[in-house]
Amino acid sequence: MHIGKLFGWGIAVYAVMYLAVAMLALYGLAPSFLARTLALIILISLATMAGLSLKRHAARDILPYSLIWTLEVMGLDGLMSMPNTGLSIYLDWNVWVGYALVLIVPLFTHYAFRQPQSVRHV
Repeated sequence: MHIGKLFGWGIAVYAVMYLAVAMLALYGLAPSFLARTLALIILISLATMAGLSLKRHAARDILPYSLIWTLEVMGLDGLMSMPNTGLSIYLDWNVWVGYALVLIVPLFTHYAFRQPQSVRHV
């Protein structure tokens, strides 16, 4: 396992999403459909970039990384929200959708590195 990618991407995903959500709230877009859509696009893009950075050929090789990234994001959410909201952040279904995306989206990036199958003509 590459330690930099293991811990760096989890922190990067959290930091960029924290900044994006803060900016959306700052401009008064936070509870809107537009804000959720933008956050979703940003999160999927980040998770895809993280998965592609691994350059792995199988989802089982990516799973340990995406699991650690998800745990990192969950831990940082708890750490950052504790002073204001306590652990109530974990009661929001939107947060759990984000965790699921951080876990699952990178697993599909291995398709970018698959070798094309040769076609047999009968």
